[in-house]
Amino acid sequence: KAVACLSAACTDRIKRHENKGYRIVSARIRFMVFWKPDDDRPGEIMIILPELVMAQQQNS
Repeated sequence: KAVACLSAACTDRIKRHENKGYRIVSARIRFMVFWKPDDDRPGEIMIILPELVMAQQQNS
């Protein structure tokens, strides 16, 4: 079940590694930061910065 969205650039980077045989084996929240938009919107946006660990799959 998805609990977060990754940026398009991050998604592309992951796909490039997957094409080389790597897979995400673990993920965790590394940092949570709050960002206040420059425009007049009230409040802050929580940004989650993950740590993704990838490993090369073994050929069977």
